[in-house]
Amino acid sequence: MQSMIRGMLTLLVVAVFFPLMDLWQRLVLAGIVKLLPNRRERLLGAWIRWLARAGWYGIVGGVGGAKLPDLPRLPSGPGILVLMNHQSLLDIPFVVLAIEDGYPLIVTRRRYARRIPLVSFMLRLYDFPLVEPGWARPEQLEALAEAAGRAERPTVIYPEGGRTRDGEIRPFKRAGLRAILSRRTWRVYLLVNDGFWKCARIADFIRGVSGIRGKATCTGPFQFSNDGENVDDFIARMQELMRQQLDEMRGEGAASG
Repeated sequence: MQSMIRGMLTLLVVAVFFPLMDLWQRLVLAGIVKLLPNRRERLLGAWIRWLARAGWYGIVGGVGGAKLPDLPRLPSGPGILVLMNHQSLLDIPFVVLAIEDGYPLIVTRRRYARRIPLVSFMLRLYDFPLVEPGWARPEQLEALAEAAGRAERPTVIYPEGGRTRDGEIRPFKRAGLRAILSRRTWRVYLLVNDGFWKCARIADFIRGVSGIRGKATCTGPFQFSNDGENVDDFIARMQELMRQQLDEMRGEGAASG
């Protein structure tokens, strides 16, 4: 019962927090960014990191009672690619806070750019690359590759293409990852989290947010250049390493239990 109460209270806080922050973002932040274009990156970085911290530590950890993992430290700057498994929407604030400075360029599904308070306008404001399920259309892949190729910030992609239903690493959607890797030399980091997939849906979140026991691990960098390793071989190696990281985390949890 206590878990259910905390879950419902967390959902209530989110239902108030998101629309209020959406209004501030649309009416105030967007205006300031237009008036001060030279400070755009600093303003947007400060805003998204504040939101991530408020949501991650304040709402999910403080109100919901979830046990959250320590943040890894990922460098900021161009030519950095972060591959992360996708267990829930909590992956977003987690990776934002893991970046040492500024904010990453996050490849996001296009459906999130419509009718979601705070999130939809943010995707347009930050010019995140938007993709459709499957990532197969040539024009979509070209736009994705172009955005990643010119990015001065880390690029984050969830190569599974969607949230897992059982917490395991799903097969990668290779077309989008091939397009990104083709544009420049990369330093690739693997960020693997666990413990969040059981609360991927709203109903599960209400029942189980206080029972979240999150874990995370990060490895890298792995160097990739088109002049070197075959892209498909590299992708297969990254997928296998992510699976190994997840297995090791779960094995450690079983041993400590």
